[in-house]
Amino acid sequence: MIAFEIPGPPIGKGRPRAFRAGSGVRMFTPEKTASYESMVKLAAHRAMQGAGLMAFPVALSLIVLHPIPKSWSKRRQEAALAGTERPTTKPDADNVAKAIADACNGVVWVDDAQVVELSVSKRYSSTPGVMVEVRDKRRRGRGFTRHGASAKVHSFIPAHPPHQRTSDGAHAHATGRPDGL
Repeated sequence: MIAFEIPGPPIGKGRPRAFRAGSGVRMFTPEKTASYESMVKLAAHRAMQGAGLMAFPVALSLIVLHPIPKSWSKRRQEAALAGTERPTTKPDADNVAKAIADACNGVVWVDDAQVVELSVSKRYSSTPGVMVEVRDKRRRGRGFTRHGASAKVHSFIPAHPPHQRTSDGAHAHATGRPDGL
């Protein structure tokens, strides 16, 4: 496991911008995103302390700490620090996660496709930043097998609609129509 903190207000991954270059189109990353990703790379590099790249499944956990607005009342600021007031403002949690995951490519792991679990929590703090934790998610011991019965697969969508009995005792599908018609 490695853990590190990215100081300063969190920045989400900006959309790539395009411009015409001769007869083609060139894409570029917005400066704000590129600058933030450089800061993430530096913090990640320090945390790795010379260790090799992770080349296995990982879990990425982020606690995104937003600054508390100075214009808020003292009571509301205290609620924010206590965690009863949560940020619902930009940047979006998924955009912050994407910026950090992309920046960790070639520094922490080979590619962010290795992230098999992602947890992002947004909170207020008097010291804004992002707390990052990366954990090894390789299966230990008895794992899943292709044809084995060591794991059950649960579906949230029933294969067939549930049957119900109508007042006359006949079967009806969840649609309410007799015999599923």
